[in-house]
Amino acid sequence: MSKLSQIKIFSWVYKYILFFIQTSIITMLLWSFVISDNLYYCSDKIPFLHFFPPFVHKPVIGDDIILTGDYFIINEKLVWAMWLFLVSLMFLVPCYLLSRISAKKKAK
Repeated sequence: MSKLSQIKIFSWVYKYILFFIQTSIITMLLWSFVISDNLYYCSDKIPFLHFFPPFVHKPVIGDDIILTGDYFIINEKLVWAMWLFLVSLMFLVPCYLLSRISAKKKAK
C-alpha cells in the first residue's frame, strides 16, 4: 500500500469520525426533544444517555421506595423501529456526506 493511499484512508476515516460525532449529537438531540416524552415516558431520564436502551424501566422496589411511572405512549415496537432508524442514520449520513464531497472534488 502506497503512502498516498494510506493518507487518503486516514483522511477519510478522520472525516468520517468528525461527521459521525456531529450526526450523533444531532440524533441524540432529536431523540431528546422530539421522541422522548412523545412516544414514551421515562421518569428518570438523563439527557443524551436516555437515547440508549432500555427506554422504559421496570419498577424498582427498594426499602421504602418504589420507582414506577415509565410507560410507552405508542407501541413499543414502533419506538424500537424509530430508534433503529435513527441509529442507522447516524452511521449512514457521514458516508453519504463523504461521498458527496468526493464527487464534488472529482467534478472539479
